[in-house]
Amino acid sequence: MAEEKDAFYVVRKGDVVGIYKSFSDIRPSLASFVSSDPVSIYKGYSLPPKTEEYLVSPADCKFDPYSSGGRAFNVSSSSRNLHGAIQFDTRLSCNLHFDGASKGNPGPAGAGAILRDGSKVYWLREGVGIQTNNVAEYRSLILGLKHALKERI
Repeated sequence: MAEEKDAFYVVRKGDVVGIYKSFSDIRPSLASFVSSDPVSIYKGYSLPPKTEEYLVSPADCKFDPYSSGGRAFNVSSSSRNLHGAIQFDTRLSCNLHFDGASKGNPGPAGAGAILRDGSKVYWLREGVGIQTNNVAEYRSLILGLKHALKERI
């Protein structure tokens, strides 16, 4: 398929949206779309530079609800790489699904996680002993994160 000069592609899977400059950049990402969420691709033409700059800029948010200080980070516009921000690196992307449970609270508990990096799927589990369901939930998250670090995902 020949690339078109002014074409751009918007790929949406669930709540995740990616913008690509060529269809060949999308192909590695399509292999990682293994879950049940539908994937839609929109092809457009002539993405103006101001629109591109707007899409990669941080939101106009003065209050960051997820930070401890309550203020949004001040990022210098000169430090942003506009073209690098549009294309995300799928090699550094993975999905982690985790769950923990106990029979009784506290009681015999277990933790499990599924880690997907686009080319491999890891099924992880561990017994937690006599613990509460909250401890089992945290242990499942830690299990998945440790395995992601170990596999360098």
